[in-house]
Amino acid sequence: MLRFSDGVNLDTSGPLRAVHLADGWYVLGNGMSIPVDSKEEAEATIHHMTAEKGVTPDDASG
Repeated sequence: MLRFSDGVNLDTSGPLRAVHLADGWYVLGNGMSIPVDSKEEAEATIHHMTAEKGVTPDDASG
């Protein structure tokens, strides 16, 4: 869990997933938080990261 001084908490546990917050899009999961510019970039990042490692993303995450 990442906790920021503005009160935002990001849960980085679990599988990779795209998340939209007030300040933009993120790829969260596997202990990581990666800011991205759009939902499409988030999905491409997840695809790229899972294709390299053979990990299956969480299909229910949106």
